[in-house]
Amino acid sequence: MGSSEIDAAIGALEARMESLQSRHSDVFALASAWAGEYGAIVAATPEQSRAGVELRLQRIGIRWGVAKGARITGAIRTLKP
Repeated sequence: MGSSEIDAAIGALEARMESLQSRHSDVFALASAWAGEYGAIVAATPEQSRAGVELRLQRIGIRWGVAKGARITGAIRTLKP
């Protein structure tokens, strides 16, 4: 797969995440569906691009609660001196 096809596959997966979530009864079923999609995209990615693609997929997974990572949903305020 070329980079434009990989970008399209990642975009399509991100667009389907809401539908995937609504079709799966619990987080484990959603995570299993996510893992299948993740694996298919990574398997089609050339080795030299794989690390970047995995990072992009990881960020999507974090947003949807199916991958480990810090999920920040609000503004972080700094302390005043």
